[in-house]
Amino acid sequence: MEAVPGGHCSGRRFIHSSPANPPYGLTTVLAHSSFHLNADRVSAKDEGGAVRMNETNLGDLVADGLLSIGKEMTDGKAVIALFPAYRMRSSLEPGDINKGDICSVFATSIPVYEKQMNAQTLFEWISDSIKHAGIREYKYFRQINGMQVEYSSGEKENTIYRLTVGDTVIYENDAFFVDDDWSVDCVYGLTDQTNIENTDPGKMLIPNNKELIERFCQYLEKEEETIFPDIIAPDERITPH
Repeated sequence: MEAVPGGHCSGRRFIHSSPANPPYGLTTVLAHSSFHLNADRVSAKDEGGAVRMNETNLGDLVADGLLSIGKEMTDGKAVIALFPAYRMRSSLEPGDINKGDICSVFATSIPVYEKQMNAQTLFEWISDSIKHAGIREYKYFRQINGMQVEYSSGEKENTIYRLTVGDTVIYENDAFFVDDDWSVDCVYGLTDQTNIENTDPGKMLIPNNKELIERFCQYLEKEEETIFPDIIAPDERITPH
């Protein structure tokens, strides 16, 4: 999958992921599950369940994340863990986490070790997560740092209508009107859960819209210092070659 021309974000690309080079850095994700690592959870084989009180391995986190979304992953799909401070690790490379940390797990059919994170793959991940069967039972997304996506979920084939960050409109499509009942919050940074009452999450798609991606990148390049002042260290800002 090639990047959209003009779609790279300066200082916003992610490190190529491999077992020797796990993917660190800020990412924009749609999380299927978020939980305390020392919380009680139920085993898939025993509804009485064993309580895991000393989890420090990413494999345990991923396993519980899959149980919590009720979806067994198949070959060729990757599971990503979103660590505290919004660092991302793939399930391919185990790592330590602290007991009691709040982490998130989400699933994608895009193998993380084969991709470099740029604006296009970022939106592909979100789109793929929205379509993932496991999220249909949950009926909510997690919203991050004030980004809101409004789009039609019916006659206009899920076309994005408006994307805003705070009070700033990043992208707007005035070709059609979106009823308030079909406007929903989407993802960009972890905040409270937003319940979706008026639509079917299984039908929500975010297309690879070149103009949207370019405007999103331009906004991040201009505003990243104020949007993410506490979670992007200087050495994590990776500039594309």
